[in-house]
Amino acid sequence: VGPRVPLFAESEPVVTSIGVAGNVRVEEDAIRVHLRSQAGQPFDQEVLDGDIRSVYAMGFFDQVDADVTQGEGNTVTLVIRVKERPMVRSVKVEGTDEIKREEVEGALKIRPHSILDPKKARQGIGAAKKLYVDKGYLDATITYRTEPVGENEVDVFYTVDEHGPVRVEDITLEGNEAFSSRKLRSVMQTREDWIGAFITGAGVLNKDVLRTDMERLTAWYYDHGYITVRIDEPRVERKDDGLYVTVKIAEGPQFTVGDIRIAG
Repeated sequence: VGPRVPLFAESEPVVTSIGVAGNVRVEEDAIRVHLRSQAGQPFDQEVLDGDIRSVYAMGFFDQVDADVTQGEGNTVTLVIRVKERPMVRSVKVEGTDEIKREEVEGALKIRPHSILDPKKARQGIGAAKKLYVDKGYLDATITYRTEPVGENEVDVFYTVDEHGPVRVEDITLEGNEAFSSRKLRSVMQTREDWIGAFITGAGVLNKDVLRTDMERLTAWYYDHGYITVRIDEPRVERKDDGLYVTVKIAEGPQFTVGDIRIAG
């Protein structure tokens, strides 16, 4: 029988303690709730990697890593090190003329006295751009920049370049025989551009409204006996002078009531 080898030496290292370093504004407990690594449990590199990803996903840090220190008796200590993103001191929006500045500010996800999260900033720009797209300003651009102020604080500046509106110049319906294109266009809420469009809002392309228009057209055909009608997804083309919408319709046969019976 050979010499005994301690069982503990053959087992995985055990985590004796977990520390958090580098956080100033974010409370330590808020970080610890994202950690699966626990003191007294075997050390697992995959679990630690997941902890780093989870803490980073909080959106408060530019960098997250971990120090792993080998101790005596097959033990390790962990320190989660974070580098906080700056705090937003103020948010300013410039260049809004066609949409109220308050509406644009409401769409942006960055708020004063919060930690700057670039992902939220991008999401906010996307939401603000949709406000412009829904009003026909398809070429509007929104950018942001930051200026450092104080200790790890920034002012955020959004710049809006609205450009001009891009309107619907023509709506073409193909395949309709039972009803004129003029009649079917009157069923739709999407309208072609005309001289008084700036007053009525006509000529603006809203994709949600256009999808609803296809439902309106389908309902119109149903109400007139065309229960097998098929209306394709509208095709929207961008040209120099505006947008051109094409709607293809396969009407199918018209069904009529063949018999009515009353029983009971």
